Amino acid sequence: MILVIDTCTERLLVAKRTEQPARSDQWVNLDSQGNHARELLQAIGELCGEERPTVVGVTLGPGSFTGVRIGLATAKGLAEGWGVPLVGLD
Repeated sequence: MILVIDTCTERLLVAKRTEQPARSDQWVNLDSQGNHARELLQAIGELCGEERPTVVGVTLGPGSFTGVRIGLATAKGLAEGWGVPLVGLD
């Protein structure tokens, strides 16, 4: 499973892609009004549950500095904790 995090805009997007054709793409798209820090980990938990990704992707911007920083820090922490690669997405 690939987990993708986008916190560059006022909308928070967390998506996953699995190799199973029946449910290959799922996402959570919230209008968090820039409050990504409060919503991000909950959205990831709801989307992934106990499933562990094989890759974590995160958008690099452009966007608000704080939003980009929240996404990068969260993605890096999760990738390190899970022991999976982290990929930056333009």
